[in-house]
Amino acid sequence: MDLSANTELTKLYCYWNRLPLSDLFAASERISEQENKRLGEQNLLPQTVIIDNEIDYSNQNIFNGIYTQFAVTKNYHPAPESDYTLTGGKIRFHCSGNYTVTMKNEAIISNESYPARVIVDIEVVETLKI
Repeated sequence: MDLSANTELTKLYCYWNRLPLSDLFAASERISEQENKRLGEQNLLPQTVIIDNEIDYSNQNIFNGIYTQFAVTKNYHPAPESDYTLTGGKIRFHCSGNYTVTMKNEAIISNESYPARVIVDIEVVETLKI
């Protein structure tokens, strides 16, 4: 979502879409009143990856010098740190299973009732089925 050409944007309600943090940050920067920024929860398309393949969210890792917080859960519980490696927004899962990655960044200002965060479900498998 490129908002750079929209010089008169004053409100944006965009929760429950598929927007990445970078788009939420851009929207947050364009609108001055926090009440008019209802950025909310975004759900990216689910992914299936093979064990030890990298998922690259490095372009979602830092905004205005503030690092993104990544939370990784497995079956609705915090994933053991031995299950994955997270470096600079790049995630590599070492065990198969169903994971959820939640990303949020304090540089993205939104209405308090609609905090900006991005969620993606990731299925990690040993091999892809053909």
